[in-house]
Amino acid sequence: MTLAGMDARAQRKGPIPSNPPAAVPLWDERIAVARAQGMAALVESTLARWFTEPFRRARPEVVNRFAMLISNTPLEGYVGCSQALVRIDVTERLGSLEVPSLVIVGEHDPGTPVAMARAIHENLPRSALAIIPGAAHISNVEQPEAFTNVLIQFLKRNPQ
Repeated sequence: MTLAGMDARAQRKGPIPSNPPAAVPLWDERIAVARAQGMAALVESTLARWFTEPFRRARPEVVNRFAMLISNTPLEGYVGCSQALVRIDVTERLGSLEVPSLVIVGEHDPGTPVAMARAIHENLPRSALAIIPGAAHISNVEQPEAFTNVLIQFLKRNPQ
């Protein structure tokens, strides 16, 4: 078995901004906005975190599809997911993973910054780290060729 791709918050060998206290109010604010104004109120700020500005300008048709997905997300599903994300802590489990793992992060990802991905990699045995240039949070959409190449190379090196 191979574990490829991971968005986790952890801390063990080095400082990882795992569930930083400042994140709780940010997520609580997003939840409050969604409850008061609906999911459409979160579209622009979410897209700004998920995609770089050059991509948003160059590929409006792709960005618009994601805008619709965000707008149509069920409120309670968003709330539940948001509450879980801010509180997730897989610190104790990272070191126990015994499968080849690939941590992929966009170079400009504000949600899971490169420093966090690097720290996850350092705490995850048998892992590789890939930083996708010119991408934010949704790197497989923003830089599909680079993402796919990284994933294929990883799978070739780890054929289990």
